[in-house]
Amino acid sequence: MTKNRVLRKLWGGLGVTWDGTSISDATLLDNESSWQSHTFNPPGVILPSCVLYRFDYFDLSGYTLEDETVYPQGVRINDTEFLSGAGAGTGVIIKRIDIICTKVPRLSDLTRLSQFEGWTTPGSSSSRYGLEEIVSARMSRYIQTADTGGFQLTAQTSWGTASATAGEKLYIVQAYLFQSAISGVSVPGSSVVVPAIISTEPDLEYIMRLARTYELQGAVDA
Repeated sequence: MTKNRVLRKLWGGLGVTWDGTSISDATLLDNESSWQSHTFNPPGVILPSCVLYRFDYFDLSGYTLEDETVYPQGVRINDTEFLSGAGAGTGVIIKRIDIICTKVPRLSDLTRLSQFEGWTTPGSSSSRYGLEEIVSARMSRYIQTADTGGFQLTAQTSWGTASATAGEKLYIVQAYLFQSAISGVSVPGSSVVVPAIISTEPDLEYIMRLARTYELQGAVDA
């Protein structure tokens, strides 16, 4: 039997300040906040960087119990507001990545940054992910402009394979990369919407897909 479902996840936004060493925000420091931050020193890069991130997932265990496979039919990421903030400084660049994947995300996936390769993201040739494990991903680059006092989207790219999964979870990652100090930047709230077809498949195909799912869960960083 085939069923149509829509998977939804809602996230709140926040205002954030990073002084080049530590990050401060009442919402971020709240124990109930889904946001986390990590300041790190990339190899070959003199100044530290900061990644503001959150991990979440869609619970698919009910379908797994019925030996059903989930086929994503597209991903929509909707923001409630614009990325904004007048306290960062003209020319400041902020990068953002949104990922829906079948592999457990880790902080180390978001801190692969070098002077020559830039931000090495999950799904690229240098990451621990194969492209098949990325259902959908999108990277955006924003720069603060003098004429608007806000952030302008200057580049965007996307990748992924819309891979089906027999796993119990479909993982969600959202992250912002700061490479210079920022103050009073407003990160928008978001909704992630994934229309999906839920269906059974022949036993052999299902067993092979299930085995691949557990293989991915047991994989370690390269």
